[in-house]
Amino acid sequence: MRFRALEGWLQRLRGLLGSDREATPVVLVGCARVHTFMMRYPIDLAFVGKDGTVLRACTSVAPGRIVGGKGAFLTFERPESEAPWLVAGDVVGWVRDFGRSGGSGEIPKTSEKRKGEHDGEVGC
Repeated sequence: MRFRALEGWLQRLRGLLGSDREATPVVLVGCARVHTFMMRYPIDLAFVGKDGTVLRACTSVAPGRIVGGKGAFLTFERPESEAPWLVAGDVVGWVRDFGRSGGSGEIPKTSEKRKGEHDGEVGC
């Protein structure tokens, strides 16, 4: 999966806001909590610690919500999708591509999870 790295405060605040369902996934660097206010569609989220471990993953987060992952350093966001997504316990690695504006990277293929599975987490 390819994504855009958003590192500045304003970039992180905006995230996928104003985009459509075909938007490139993003990773918010230095972010442990996100909002979906004014979003036009649901999104999938994964909160990742500094060691690369996925601490919490949520799919189909509706607009108008605030969701966080205690201890997260990175937050991955993508438009809601039927495609496999990260799950709690996965370990991700990412490589920064300085040749692209805004940075980008890749995460390896992870274990498959069906849409709507939340590992018993409440509040997603």
